[in-house]
Amino acid sequence: MLGSIRSLGRILRGETTQLDTLRTQGIKLQVFGLTLVVMVLAAVYGASLAPLTLTWYASTDNYPSAILFNAMMFFVASLSAQLVCFRLYRPLIARNPNHRYTLIGWVLIYAFVGIQMGWVLRPFIGSPGSPVRFFREGAWGNA
Repeated sequence: MLGSIRSLGRILRGETTQLDTLRTQGIKLQVFGLTLVVMVLAAVYGASLAPLTLTWYASTDNYPSAILFNAMMFFVASLSAQLVCFRLYRPLIARNPNHRYTLIGWVLIYAFVGIQMGWVLRPFIGSPGSPVRFFREGAWGNA
């Protein structure tokens, strides 16, 4: 945020050129594109693991092992996409080390969304007998 305020001050004082503005917009567009690529790759990796999951379901009727297998497949898909993300972010971090904080923030948000998704899908996957409720009772009831 402090960097944005400084940039705004430079623009208002006329200390920046149009090339600087275009470069900044290009980097923001590149960061957005990388984020979009990583999300699409996670979905593609997850979909490519679907035949393995189907084979697992067809070969066993043990519900806890099926849930564990699902968790492993989501982990593999997410980890693969995050490794691609780290590789794609290297040039940005080399140009400006502050992009490392963007990458760390993205990974933290991605983990938080995964935890929330697991919590919301709990009645359908983890505890099929529990009632469907998006908000749980109690002080520590929500993820």
